[in-house]
Amino acid sequence: MDDDVRRRFEDIERKHELHKHETSDGTTPLRASRSYCGRVNSGGTAAHLPDGWTCTNTAAGNYTITHNLGHTNYGVMTTPDITGSFDTAYTAGVKDRTATSFKVNTVLVGGGAYTDQNIPFMFTLTTIPVV
Repeated sequence: MDDDVRRRFEDIERKHELHKHETSDGTTPLRASRSYCGRVNSGGTAAHLPDGWTCTNTAAGNYTITHNLGHTNYGVMTTPDITGSFDTAYTAGVKDRTATSFKVNTVLVGGGAYTDQNIPFMFTLTTIPVV
């Protein structure tokens, strides 16, 4: 490999390492985000949760997922997990986030009314890197 080609490869590798490990000012390491997913049955039992996480059904349509993150630098997306019920509309959303838990509310939407209702749901939690 001639020197010109070798220099181009080294430049590409250097740029990749900069993007991978540092901010644009070249001084602060970036932290990687992580994603976790889970599925909760309508009664609040876990169909699948990350190790060490728990779920409690606190009232009709209200769930608390307890985790071990220790911070609030995360976002949660939720979706109802209903099959075969396309004539009925459901929604699931996050009500509160803390360093040790987040709350999910599941709702039946119909006739202009919103009714808290126990339904199965799935979630994806993604941590937000802090620089």
